[in-house]
Formats: sequence, C-alpha cells, structure tokens
Amino acid sequence: MIRRLKGGKAKIEEMPIHDKQGKLLTNGHERLHRWSKHFRELLNVSSTVDPSIIQRISISQISPEEQKRQDKPPSLLEVEEAIRRMKSGKAPGMDGLSTDVIKAGGRALSTRLHALFVEIWEEEKTIDDWSTAIIIRLFKNKGDKRDCSNYRGISLLPVASKVFSRVIPNRVQNHLGTQIMEQQAGFQSNRSTIDHIFTLKLLMEKTRVHNKSLFLCFIDIQKAYDSINREILWRICRHYGLSEKIVRLLQLSYKDSKARVRINGELSDPFDIETGVQQGGIPSPILFNVFFDFVMRQIFDRLAILNVTGVKLAYGRDFFHSVNDNNDDIELLALLYADDVVGCFDNATDLQLFVGIFEEVSQEYGITMSTKKTCIMQCRQLKMNTSRKIIKDEEFMYPQIDITIRNDTITMVDEFCYLGCYFTRTFSFHREMDVRLAKATTAFNMLRHVIWYRKTISIEAKLRILRSCVLPVLLYGSEVWSLTVAMERLFKDSCTPSSFQGESFKETIHLYDQLLSLCSIKLIKNKHLNDIDYPVDQCVITKLIDQGMSETLSRHFGYLFIRDSRFILKELLHPIDD
Repeated sequence: MIRRLKGGKAKIEEMPIHDKQGKLLTNGHERLHRWSKHFRELLNVSSTVDPSIIQRISISQISPEEQKRQDKPPSLLEVEEAIRRMKSGKAPGMDGLSTDVIKAGGRALSTRLHALFVEIWEEEKTIDDWSTAIIIRLFKNKGDKRDCSNYRGISLLPVASKVFSRVIPNRVQNHLGTQIMEQQAGFQSNRSTIDHIFTLKLLMEKTRVHNKSLFLCFIDIQKAYDSINREILWRICRHYGLSEKIVRLLQLSYKDSKARVRINGELSDPFDIETGVQQGGIPSPILFNVFFDFVMRQIFDRLAILNVTGVKLAYGRDFFHSVNDNNDDIELLALLYADDVVGCFDNATDLQLFVGIFEEVSQEYGITMSTKKTCIMQCRQLKMNTSRKIIKDEEFMYPQIDITIRNDTITMVDEFCYLGCYFTRTFSFHREMDVRLAKATTAFNMLRHVIWYRKTISIEAKLRILRSCVLPVLLYGSEVWSLTVAMERLFKDSCTPSSFQGESFKETIHLYDQLLSLCSIKLIKNKHLNDIDYPVDQCVITKLIDQGMSETLSRHFGYLFIRDSRFILKELLHPIDD
C-alpha cells in the first residue's frame, strides 16, 4: 500500500553516467556498453587456487540409502512444494514468466513442469536460456548517481529454472544443515541477526562485569560471493556428502552462465560469469555456507594447533540447567553471519595469530580479506588495586596492537556497526540509542506526505503503519538492551516531540504531536484495537515502546527456551567467570 501511495521513484533509466576516465556518457548505446563492462568486471573476480589444495580435499563416502535419496528424480509433490515456496510479485527473467503465472497454472502446469524436470534430471541437459540472467540496477541511496559503483546489480533468472533449482536445496538442506558449525547463523533456518547481536552483547557484558580483557576483530571479505573458485566449490560439496548426481546438476546450472544488462527495455550483449555463486540462484546461499564453513574449519584447526581457543567461560547454574548437569566450559572463538566474521579473544597475541592465519588460509582458498574494512576493537578494562578491587575510571592501558597485512595496517576503532547495531569499547548504549532515534525519525519523515498528511487515511490505519514501519526501526535489537531505569527513561523521553530541537524539526514535531494526540483519543474510544487501555495522560509512543519491547523480549525468551542446550547463545546466558 505504501509503495503504491508513494508512486514511481525517480527514473534512473536515462541517467547519464561517468566512464572510467570521468567522461559523462549520455548516449543510450554508450551507457549500455558501460554498464555491461562494469558488471562484467564486478562479477568476474580473479580467483586462483593451487590444484594440489583441491586434490587434498577428501571426498566423503555416503551410504547407499542416502545416495538413493539424493539421486532419485524429483516427485510431483516436490515440484509443487518448490512452486508453493516461490515468492509472488517477483520480476520475470529471460522467459518472461512471473511466479504468479506459474502458481496460477495449478496442477496442470505443475504436471508439465514435473515431466520437464524429470527429463533434465535424468539426461543432465538444461535449457539454454536458463543459464542467462538479466541484471537490473538498484541505487544504493548514497553517493553520486552518475557513478556505476554506487549501484547494486539485481539478477533476474528464469522462474522455471528457479523452481527446478529449489528442488535440490530442499532435498539436501537437512543433510548439510547438521554439518554447518553452530557459529554460523547466516542462511540458516530459525536463525537471525539478533542471535549474534545478543551473543556479542552478552559476551561484552560478562567481560565488563568481571573486568576481563576482550579483543574483537571484525573481518570483511572482498566480494565474498563473487570470488569463489567454482572448481574447489564442487570438491567441497563432495566433501560434505553431496552425491555425484547432485553435484553434476549444480554444475549444470552454472555451465555457460551468462548475464545481460537491461536499461530502458534494451538488453546488452551477453557476457560470461566464470567465478562466484550465482546471483539470485536458489542454491547459492547454502553453497556459500558450505564453502565458507570448510574454510573456517581449516582456520580453526590451525589455531587449535597453536592453542588459540578464543574467550573461555565456565558453566554455572541457571534457569535452564542445574548445577549437576556437568557441562563443559564454553570456548567462543568466532561468530559467523554469512561472510561477516567476528573473532573474540582475551589477549592481543591470539588476535594477531587469528588475523595472520585467516589471511593465509583465505588466500589459499581463493578469497581475500579486505584490509581497509577489517578492524580491531579493544574493550575497556579498568585497573585493580592490590586487593583486586576495581579502581573506578582508571583504565588499564594495553600496548598498541600493530597488525600489517599486505602493507596495510589494520585499523583500531572505538565503535563498530555489527549487523545493524553499534558496539562501543566502553560498553555505552548512548551511541546505539542515537542511531536508533535518527533512523526512526528518518522512517517517520519519509511517510510525512505519503501517510501522515493524507486525511483520507484513518487514524487507526496511521497507528498501524506507525507500529509496522517506524517502531521496528526504533526497536531493532531491543532484545539485547540491558537498560538501567535512568537509561530507559532517557530513551523514552528522546522519543517524544519535546526532545527535538532546531527550526528544521518544527513541522515534524507538530505533525508527530498531532498524530499521537489523535491516536490517544481514538485508542480510548476503540480499546479493542490493541486490547490495551491507554490512559489519557500518558504519551501513546511511550506505551507503544513498552509494548514493543515486552513483545520482543518475550518472543526471544521463548525462542531461547525451546532451543537445544548446546545453542551458543543459550550457553552464554549462564556461564560463570573462571
């Protein structure tokens, strides 16, 4: 609804762009050629791996039953399930068919597709157009619109090929899911960014309470998805127990893979894509997880030889476990969310070893650590007197950490935005609070003319939009907040119109105040809206924040309660200092 009310975005189809020399291109043919060249260079990353390294990767022997289960042709039920799980409203690829058309075809079309898929499965020959993607551009909302690097490419694959590709991950997901390490939360079912945000927050909180040292290393990988060497990827798939049949079918979807850029309805000449996982491909997330899991295991194995185990905490008694559970100590070395890596250490020496080995192993397997974006954060630790009492406001100063990779020095930072939340070395919440308030204000103001000023939209609808479009931005990551009473009061006060200052906010304040006052009246008259009685003398936004925070906390606690006891976040909730 909001997208329709906003109307069409500013056209970028006719936008002139710069070439590599800075010359402004206005001719349609020249711009199309420039975009094609840009994406050809972007999607073909030089990635070389020593053949001896590939040969050293062992191939797992799978049981005859597992091989039979993987190799059998797809059933009609699997095809229908793959169609059902496809998202509606997506743009079509080269075949011109949208997901909605496939779904509207019902059993008759499913039967035809099933027959086609069985033929492809058995003969291992695919349709030529299935290997060609259409690339459209999406502006990143930052930087110069005439600079190609400020755009993100979106690949549109034929829908029929995506339905066929979905059958494979549906079949092998459970087999591979049990082998991916627990530290990986990206592209995993029932996992989210909040898992690792909460884990890192808890780790920092426990080291602060016990005044222990904590060194964090946030690693960024250059073009992680586009730089994977495909030859080693297929070898790793065999190592993780995928049958030869499944691997050949995956290779089939990557054979002669091409892309064409579309601008204003016109397509560029096709160009080859020879590296990386397929953009927009259904199996791509699980293929990346398998590859990166293997690489990280090699790193962990080499660190284990050097006795680098990360941060160690001892188990204690809590709500989930009694003291007699006989649990082992927790060793947290790294957190992984897709290609986002956070190394956790209690001393600088281990951190330096980790960075060095990560660089060494990643180079061996064809991926590159970005030295510009990788950074280190040393959390604050206070001095202690001879009686082991903490000396307030006197920080223990460690020597400067100097790590050089490929002639670039890794930067030390005081704060870092990890998965959308800010973490500071002083454990302060104020930076995160400022960011959340700023983003919520932006989200609110973006709907000013679209929603808030429209008299034809009811107050009830505006309130629901406020709850669904603004509050989630404001309360993102609130599950991890450990607020004092004073901090909670400060946060809520900052969300009221009186907290804004400056001439530029006057119009927003008036609108904000008007909306909330109208919502207050409507809520009192229509208590059934949220089944909550809002007193007249209390600000609605404060009540909504209370309700939102309570909901997220309750939901996350229930989520943790049903998880296995070996779940990292659940373990970290109840360790004691060793």
